[in-house]
Amino acid sequence: MRLEPSDTGWRSSPPNANLATLPAACFVAPKRCQSMTTHTISTSISAEDRLRIATSAARIGVWEWDMADNSMIYSQIAKEICGFPLDQPVTFEMVSGVTHPEDFPTTHAAALRALDPEVRETVVYRYRIRRYDTGEVRWMLAYGEAHFDETGTSAIRYVGTLQDVTEQHLAEERLAASEARLRMAMASGDLAVWEIDTETGTITPSPELNRLCGFPEDARPSLEDLRSRYAPGERERLAAEGTAAAARGDTRIESEFQQIWPDGTEKWRLMRANILPKSTGSGYRIIGVLMDVTERKQQETRLDLLNQELRHRIKNSMAVVGTLATAAITSGADPQTANQRFRERLAAIGIATDLILSHSDEKVDLGDLIQAIIAPYQAGGIVLKGPSVSVSGRCARNVGMAIHELATNAIKYGSLSVDAGGVDISWQADGAWLTLVWHEHDGPRVEAERTGGFGSRLLRRGLFAPPESAETEFLPEGVRCTIRANVGDTI
Repeated sequence: MRLEPSDTGWRSSPPNANLATLPAACFVAPKRCQSMTTHTISTSISAEDRLRIATSAARIGVWEWDMADNSMIYSQIAKEICGFPLDQPVTFEMVSGVTHPEDFPTTHAAALRALDPEVRETVVYRYRIRRYDTGEVRWMLAYGEAHFDETGTSAIRYVGTLQDVTEQHLAEERLAASEARLRMAMASGDLAVWEIDTETGTITPSPELNRLCGFPEDARPSLEDLRSRYAPGERERLAAEGTAAAARGDTRIESEFQQIWPDGTEKWRLMRANILPKSTGSGYRIIGVLMDVTERKQQETRLDLLNQELRHRIKNSMAVVGTLATAAITSGADPQTANQRFRERLAAIGIATDLILSHSDEKVDLGDLIQAIIAPYQAGGIVLKGPSVSVSGRCARNVGMAIHELATNAIKYGSLSVDAGGVDISWQADGAWLTLVWHEHDGPRVEAERTGGFGSRLLRRGLFAPPESAETEFLPEGVRCTIRANVGDTI
């Protein structure tokens, strides 16, 4: 008895039994022989049913290749998978024809290894077919075993299974593509995936998370180590937000927070997380992502600073205009001359403002910039000294704002508020770095440092962040400000 493929799976072939093949006990005890035969057939039918049910449920087709006559036997399910006619035999040419041309070398090589008596490879492999009836491309999961003759040197049959796994394969491709995109995002350094076990207080480390928190990529920081990067007050704020979210029954958390690394580097991060119950044990899993939003926060800070600067400029401009108007009225000149000087100074202020706001992309000569900025105050005795230096729009804007701020303060409180006072402005360049010194002299005695105003904050933090700097000294003989700035677009 042997199993052969049938329309629904496998079937047992009729036994070619004769008296010579029956056990001797059958001649002595017929009932015992009958019992043995019945039991054997019953067992064989049960195995066939189990095989049929399994292949039908899993939609697994069965095939056989007879090497003697090169014939192919395909079960009904195998025919349905490949789109072969159910009422016609399958030929070797039909099987070869539906195999995708790009995958035929792979399947051919697998068959050769299986049929090689020295190899006898039995592996599960995937390949594509083009259905015989529609030409649709489908993915197959196949397995085959070779059977050899009595000498073991020649294959006589190649038997195997076939299963359509197209949907599974496409799902795996989509998952792989999604994972690849995630890896690319994380590799760029601006995204990290993390997971916290609240029961054990542990966090799943990753090179991306380490990079975003200022640790070496191969480090294994604890949760407490990561929290040590929070800026003052951020830990308490985030804890309060988490407690409030839990009280509301929220399972999603989103918050921005600031980091300060040990070297003083300031970073901003956006955290998004989901709170999930653990499948085993107690506590929760918190799974989330951490993103670098430092550049966006800096832009927001810059916009806020510009808004404050605009309000401050309008206020200062009105003060300067009032001072110029007073100076014109009390100058002793005839009204026509006083009016002319007043208009000229107003025009110079407009030119200086245009230079500050317009040079965002183009190079500008530092001397020309300073000359335009201080033109309204030249009567006060301002002396410029320095080489020709081209600076970027960013540098021009920041230095221009600083000179305007210093000039405004000087005309309101400092050396330019009196006729005898003056200012020396000198600069020099060393490679990409510019050093500029503003030094007031012969003005009212400086009794104490002026702090707290927006102009002071603008100089200290708004315009020249490290490694650039602006240091102001309130010396008795006059204010001295030293600016160190990069002349390029970036620091």
